[in-house]
Amino acid sequence: METTSIAECREICRKNPLCRSFETKPKCLPCGEHYCYLSSANFPEYEIYPNYAGWDLYILNPIPYTCAKIKKCSFIRTDTEINISPRTLNGQNVSVFCEGMSTDFPKEYITLRKPTYFEVPLISNTTSCLSFGENGRRRYNKVRFLPEEMVLDLNDKKFTTYEPFPHGKKMCLSKQNFTIDLRHTEFIISEKANWVTSGVSANITSSQISKDKQVAVISCSGKCGICKSISPFPVILLFNF
Repeated sequence: METTSIAECREICRKNPLCRSFETKPKCLPCGEHYCYLSSANFPEYEIYPNYAGWDLYILNPIPYTCAKIKKCSFIRTDTEINISPRTLNGQNVSVFCEGMSTDFPKEYITLRKPTYFEVPLISNTTSCLSFGENGRRRYNKVRFLPEEMVLDLNDKKFTTYEPFPHGKKMCLSKQNFTIDLRHTEFIISEKANWVTSGVSANITSSQISKDKQVAVISCSGKCGICKSISPFPVILLFNF
C-alpha cells in the first residue's frame, strides 16, 4: 500500500497489467495524500457507495465475471459472444457465449472451432448393451463452461448434434472413440483431466494428448463397456500455462 494522490494511484494501477481497480482513503487532506490500495478485482461483490468505511473504490473498465452479472448490469438480452473476467483468473478475460440472456439464469458456453465428439458404435442390437450408452456420434458445437470452477460440463448436450449408427448382429461388443479439441479457444486441457471405464471388460486402448495440450484423442473397447472423460472436465486458461 502506497501513499499518493488519487491521480497518481490511478496511473500506478493503469501501468500494472494485473490491476483492475484501486481504493483510496485520505491520509492527509491538506497535503492531498491518500492511501492507495491496488486490486485485480474488476467487479464489486457488494453495492458500492462513496466513502464506504472511509474508502473510495475506482474500477478501470469493469468486466463482469459471469453472464448473469452482465445481464444485471447491462441492457443485453440476446445470446451473444462476450468477454467475462472470472474471479479465478485474477483479472484476466476470456471469451464465452452467453446463452439464456432473456431468462433469469443465463449460462456460459465455449464455442468450439474444431470437431469435439463422442463416437460409440455398438456391434450389437442387444438392449442390455444399449443401456451403456448411445450408439452413434455426438458432436459438440459449444460446451458448457463453469467459470468459477474452470471446468467443462460434458453432460450438457444443449449445443450438440447426434448421428445414430446402425446396429450390428453379432455378439455384444463395443468400440468407442472420442476427441476433445480446444484449438482456437483460450483453453488447454488440465493435467487433472482423467478418463474412467464402466461396463464389462472395458479398457482404454489408446490415450493421446497433443504437445500443446489442446487436443485429446481416446479409444476404448469392451464387452458392453464404455469409457468416458470425467465431468466436470478441468481446463486451464492458455495464457496462464
